[in-house]
Formats: sequence, C-alpha cells, structure tokens
Amino acid sequence: MEKKLLNLIDSHCHFSEMAKKEMNTQQIIDECFENGLEACLDIGIATNDIKERIKYKREGVYFAVALYPSFSEKDYIVEVEQLEKNIIDFRSEISVLGECGLDFYWNYADATRQLELLEMQIDLANRYNLPVAIHCREADSLLVDFLSRKKLNQASIIHCFSSDMVFAKKYIDLGFKLSFAGNLTYKKSIEIQEACRAISVKDILVETDSPYLSPQPIRGKLNSPGNIHYTYDFIAQLKGIPTTRLANQVKENFYEIVK
Repeated sequence: MEKKLLNLIDSHCHFSEMAKKEMNTQQIIDECFENGLEACLDIGIATNDIKERIKYKREGVYFAVALYPSFSEKDYIVEVEQLEKNIIDFRSEISVLGECGLDFYWNYADATRQLELLEMQIDLANRYNLPVAIHCREADSLLVDFLSRKKLNQASIIHCFSSDMVFAKKYIDLGFKLSFAGNLTYKKSIEIQEACRAISVKDILVETDSPYLSPQPIRGKLNSPGNIHYTYDFIAQLKGIPTTRLANQVKENFYEIVK
C-alpha cells in the first residue's frame, strides 16, 4: 500500500468475502487505518454474517446487515425474521441495512419475489431508522418505480452505481447518494463516467466493493479498501477538481448517512 489514504472513505466493502478469498483481512484493515483511511462500511449479504464480521470492529469501521437478492430464491420470510433479530441483538453496531436490492443479471428469482424481499427489508430499515444500501443490476427502471412509491425514512445509497445520467438524476431526486466503484475506471464504462461527471460532488460516495471490482490499474487482482484512492483520483480527474476537495465532500456525504 504505497499511497496515503488520508481522509478517504470506503463506503462499501465485504470483510467476510475478503476472508473467503483467503486474504489476511485483519492485517489489511489494520494497515489501511494505519495508512490514514478515515472509515469504511462493511456490508452484509447473509442472515447471520454479522456474527463473524463483528470481530473486525474498531474505530472507523461501520457495519451493515441485509439479505442479498439471491435470498429471493429461499424461504425469505424466515430469513427476514432472523435478520430482524440480528438487528435487535447488534443494534448499537449496525449503521446501515445493506446490501439488499434487485438483480436480473443473475435471474435469482422473478420480479415479484425480489421486490417482496426488498420491500420487507425496507420496512425493517424504516422500523429501526436505518439508511439502506441498495444493489441494482439490470433493474433500474423497476427499482426507480418501486422507490417512487416506497419511501425510506433515511437518506440512503445506491451501491456501485452503474447506469446513465437519466437514472442518476432519478435516484438523486429520490434522495439517494450514488456510490461509485472500480468499474467506473474501466475504459468501456462511458455512460457511468458521464453520469459521474454530470452530478454534484454532494451526491457522490466512493467504494471498493472489496474483494471485487478492482479499479483499472489493478484489474484482475483481489481488491481491498487500500485501493480506494484509485477511484477517488479517477473521479477527481473526471470532474476537474483536486482529490482533497472530493475527499472532504465525500466524507461529509458519508456522515450524513452513516451516523
């Protein structure tokens, strides 16, 4: 890890997935914070994964819990009940409900089941006054329509925004921040880059989605929060502003949501 991470925030990473890839997760986290990382949000994707992830607790680490869209293929009513129990049991440690959402790239289940699972989780988030980190893959039209009708109590996040300026504006108008990941830096990501360039820095978050979506300079390698600076630098270049200015605003944006 060569570059200092002063004031940088990773708004979406997966400690449990890093561990599954046999990365030395604890060492990576410690090194990132020693190198100046401001904060990171460790995201949940399964019912009980918080019980394992909580061991990485330290100042600057925030936790989210949720059921990934793949749970739409299961008996998700039971899973949501267990998720609520985990929110209650770990309430003081939970800052966000995420990631939940819609995914029609993998076709986990039909739209009815995916939407019902998402709605149940948003109801949980509203019940416990939690912001939501939403996963969306090949489902923007359906998600925007759903979110136009289903209101969230807290300002929330579209994780790994991967659409165009039209949907960027729609999500922002609905009160969301857009979190950009390493795929923004890929040469073919023209629409995402145009959207990022067009929106205000007040609506931007930056993430690694570790251990996935490594940015272009290290594409093909496992990702970690220590690589967050690549995407910050790329966004700053896109928008023609200093990385320090971007970092200061993203920090403010993050703490508006994650308290």
